[in-house]
Amino acid sequence: METENKAKNYENVIFYHSSDNMKELPNNSAQVIVTSPPYNVGKYYENGYNDRQHYKKYKEMLRDVFDECFRVLKDDGIFFLNIANNAKGQFKSHDIASTATKSGFYLNDTIIWLKTNPIPATGKIFTNRYEYVFLLTKNKFLDKAKFNKLEISNEYVGKVDKWGRARKQEWKDMGNVWTFPVVKQGWFGDDGHCAMYPADLPRLAILCASDEEDLVLDPFMGSGTTAQVARNLNRKYVGYEINEGYKKAIDKKISKRPEYMMKIKSDIEKEISRKKVLQKTLAE
Repeated sequence: METENKAKNYENVIFYHSSDNMKELPNNSAQVIVTSPPYNVGKYYENGYNDRQHYKKYKEMLRDVFDECFRVLKDDGIFFLNIANNAKGQFKSHDIASTATKSGFYLNDTIIWLKTNPIPATGKIFTNRYEYVFLLTKNKFLDKAKFNKLEISNEYVGKVDKWGRARKQEWKDMGNVWTFPVVKQGWFGDDGHCAMYPADLPRLAILCASDEEDLVLDPFMGSGTTAQVARNLNRKYVGYEINEGYKKAIDKKISKRPEYMMKIKSDIEKEISRKKVLQKTLAE
């Protein structure tokens, strides 16, 4: 009974303080962690967070958070860490992933988020069309973790071959290149935040690494996208955000349904089912 009461204290809650001490969470409580920490590139955050710290101090802050992530993640859990390089730090992403391994994590895969609408670069540099999502686990091998492969298809629903026959839907492992657009940044927008990732990113991670009613943690909650998606997928969520000025934006986002851009097998099967029901209704 004591455990049940304790669970109510942190499920579906956002805590407004630094995640370098997640004192509200017991050991081995979160099934999946999905997050994107500040990139330390000088973005503006409310309440004065310094996004241009000395790199050593920045890494020390992340190491403290990663230590806590290791403590609270279940033994069969997965930590999805989204971070990008920048023009002056081409090894930064992998250096941050390496910092996570010093907390005890194993790097089991590297996912590429391929952006369909990247922000054009200025100056003598190529436009950055990708970011990394590192898949980290507490066990050395991924087969020790709760992991569900997701499937996609290049075939459109109802597409036929050159003889006019309905083409069989062919599913395949979606792989480690995830393609979807950059979300509109909300510096002056409805979400009130300057650095948001799209809902598809936490959605795919959560579906890969958890089941319904599992707990999803985001130690850098930002505008609340991870919590919004977790709630939509019938998961419990918990988050940490150092800037309480984002509370209004987070509460608003969690109350809305997220918009997904990438279709996976479950989406297409639902679409097929709806079309069959509609055709049956029209035929009657």
